[in-house]
Amino acid sequence: MRKSRLLFIFFVFIYGVFSITAARAGVYYTLTADAPAAPGKAGAEPQESIADQPSPRYLLMQISNPKALCNGSVVPLSGGGTPAVPFYKDGAVMVPLRFAAEYFGLSVGWEPVSQRATLSGGSKNAVFALDGGPVLQNAAAAGPELSAVKAGDTLYVPVGTLAQLLGLYVHTYDQNSGDFILLTDQPLGADEGGPSGVVQAHDTADNSAPIHTLEGYKTLGIALLGPSEAMFNAHTLFLRCGSTHAIVNGYDATVETMDTGPAAPIRTADGHVYVPLEFCARYAGARTGTAPDGMLSVTYGGETSVFPLESGYYIKQGKWALNPSFAAIRFDGAVYVTAEAAADALGLYYSFDEDTQVLTFSAYDTDSFDTLRQFAAGAAERLLSAPGITGYLALTFDDGPLGASTARLLDGLKDRGVRATFFVCNYRLMEYPNLIPRYKEEGHELGNHGAAHAVMTRLSDSEADAEIDATNDTILSRLGSAPKFFRPPGGIYSDSVLADLEERSMSCILWSVDPKDWLFRDAEKVAEEILAAARDGDIILLHDVYSSSVDAAFEIIDALEAAGYKFLTVSDLALVKGYELKAGSVYSSFR
Repeated sequence: MRKSRLLFIFFVFIYGVFSITAARAGVYYTLTADAPAAPGKAGAEPQESIADQPSPRYLLMQISNPKALCNGSVVPLSGGGTPAVPFYKDGAVMVPLRFAAEYFGLSVGWEPVSQRATLSGGSKNAVFALDGGPVLQNAAAAGPELSAVKAGDTLYVPVGTLAQLLGLYVHTYDQNSGDFILLTDQPLGADEGGPSGVVQAHDTADNSAPIHTLEGYKTLGIALLGPSEAMFNAHTLFLRCGSTHAIVNGYDATVETMDTGPAAPIRTADGHVYVPLEFCARYAGARTGTAPDGMLSVTYGGETSVFPLESGYYIKQGKWALNPSFAAIRFDGAVYVTAEAAADALGLYYSFDEDTQVLTFSAYDTDSFDTLRQFAAGAAERLLSAPGITGYLALTFDDGPLGASTARLLDGLKDRGVRATFFVCNYRLMEYPNLIPRYKEEGHELGNHGAAHAVMTRLSDSEADAEIDATNDTILSRLGSAPKFFRPPGGIYSDSVLADLEERSMSCILWSVDPKDWLFRDAEKVAEEILAAARDGDIILLHDVYSSSVDAAFEIIDALEAAGYKFLTVSDLALVKGYELKAGSVYSSFR
């Protein structure tokens, strides 16, 4: 197993600066503030070394992770002597009772005859009943929903219930924000200033205490516990020897190069593993070019690497170096480089599993976390048994957001595991600001549809600039990054508009399937139009401001996925279809 020289912690800090923390329940619960004064004796070895930590004390757990972060120490979770992992059950987050309670100074007992667990410590007394029974708190029934479940010899309880009983504060992060569960004895500070409000994950004095904000805890959790499976998959490329199938940011794809089309993703020669550089560069958002004397160049993050063919030499930022592991060769007309060379040029971590023959390129260091190694191992079978894919489509929505209609659409897309691209108007964003975080949290892509939905060719130069910039500025301020795409209202644009987009490093995205949902307002008719026209590489146009269009979207998703189609964002559709999007250019499909 090998990795590139890029430091993981650097990526984590950058990621933390530009991401928005999301709560599965919307906000953290503010519960009773009378936290335990002095922790009691911990019942397990990991807790004993940290039981006397000063306030604020915190416990950061993660779904499916057998380790936790306790005031700066990474320790194994244990529920009754065996490893324990938090999980979801019927919408609730379940955590090991004994570990969490004893960490905060309470004791847990078990009555095998009555199948009840007792929680005690000072004024905190409760009885947990198994599988649907009530929780008794200080001799008063708290309700049938507050029950416990047992897995192995570990007893799990809903984290909200536990926080209420212990007088703690709790926050759950969704899967795109780490899948963390935070318990702490102090109120949680707000992340002032949006995504740029927290710039460090540790207190500079002792390098262990996180900044007491939701974003600070998340950044620390990613650094020390690792990202969630959803985050890992969304920033990882999986390839396998002998397979033309790839998994790109969670999507199934076929490995292709711009010049030669389909290609075997991994080749071996001279004891090295070789990958098609152009495909990997497109995955990472890098540029490739042909340098003099048969050399291939890759530019990523402001740095250019040049690889002379059939040579172990390479050039980085104008400096020659010799590294036999950085060779470049041609296979069937396409340029392949060693995995080490690709990772170095693209600023990625990589690992190669000799047993499964799976190669992983990721923004995260797979070798640093057991959980990531498990996630990567699961990709091997998926790459071997690649599903039959009829084609790829991008589902796009214009004119929103609009309150309940957009919220219902987002709910349905989330239930179906579908990501879409939304071209939003600034005046709508101002009216429904609460919907803005959901787009990013749930994996969708935002494009610019103008500030006031004005026809761009009817505006003066300054008015056109303002129409683009207002929406860009709002999205940048709320989500930390400006949109890459602009869709002119009505699809009407001019050379002047394209020049404005080029200045802003934006592409113009139109559509290839238009069911005129704004005209018909009939879900069945709209769905029929799309199903009859949609082909591999198409961009579908809908409007989330109409309830009938939302109904039609759900119908076509279900029908087309059953027919073997996959829905991607516009960016990912371009990626898997082999298009390099250029600023100021117009795209209506990726056929």
